[in-house]
Amino acid sequence: MSRVSEYPAESSPTPAGFLFMAVLQPDLTYKTRKVAPSQIAGGTTATTDDTLVFDNFDGYTVGAISTLDDGYGWSNNGTVTNGTIVSRTSAGLTSNRLSLANGELIRKLPWAGNWQRMMIGFLFRINAVATFTNAGVLGLCSGQTNTVSSATTANFLGICGSGYAAGGTNDTVFTTGTRFSYFVTNPAIRYVTRRGNISTDQSSGASTSGGVFAGATEGCLGMMLLDVSRPVFATNATSVTYSFGRTQTTVTVAEYYAAKNALRDALTADPSGTIGGMGGWNVVTGSNNNTNSFSFDQSTGVFDTLNLQWPHTSQPLEIAALGVRKVF
Repeated sequence: MSRVSEYPAESSPTPAGFLFMAVLQPDLTYKTRKVAPSQIAGGTTATTDDTLVFDNFDGYTVGAISTLDDGYGWSNNGTVTNGTIVSRTSAGLTSNRLSLANGELIRKLPWAGNWQRMMIGFLFRINAVATFTNAGVLGLCSGQTNTVSSATTANFLGICGSGYAAGGTNDTVFTTGTRFSYFVTNPAIRYVTRRGNISTDQSSGASTSGGVFAGATEGCLGMMLLDVSRPVFATNATSVTYSFGRTQTTVTVAEYYAAKNALRDALTADPSGTIGGMGGWNVVTGSNNNTNSFSFDQSTGVFDTLNLQWPHTSQPLEIAALGVRKVF
């Protein structure tokens, strides 16, 4: 077949015109979008999203990392302390994970503090082979400076291991399974708020059966999903009820081969009228639901940033994927 046109290489770094790209949508379909070449840079996100943000860490180079500048939907770069991109194998497939050893992840959400309900999801493994006391913390903070690890935390609310604010010990129990080993939480994960240098335990909520917190074997990944909502409030100083619904991997599905996209599927499932009640969540994690609610406010800072602190050096946390969905 004869050639009808020739397309010489474009040498300008910022040529006039547009590229056309099939852009992944929150419902996992694709739409063709017109994108300026200047928006396509190595390792950066080409578009932001006011519904879903997601990162599976496959866009990063293996090795030490301090800046998160990849993923889908993010409007700002994130920061990592004591983080390393590692290559791991699960179900015969090799992919990247973010490993934290006495480290922290901080990434601002594109919708800032403008939300009433959000869903947070993590798919992860603890790289260890013995029971330990879990003092990890996951939730929402205000800004990217005075985070949960700071002695001058601006504002934080979320979940934590019982060793963080409740005085628990040996709560993350190493368990040998048939195919994989994993960690079971006993007692259950707790809820926490923090301002300045004061962390306040907010109990473990209702239906607090212990569940698998994470996989231990390289190919075994645990999933945790956290649904949080709040009513409309007059000012940031107004105290309102924050309601939580949480589910995590159970012993029933602990030794399944969890896929990275399963987390995105869970986050994009049809939201239930009941916080944490999405049927799709129980499919991927097993029926291990937990709820809680307590009053809090934003007088010292709005909740606009995803924040995870993992204070353990000998038990590195490997995150295979993370995501946050704003429902409204």
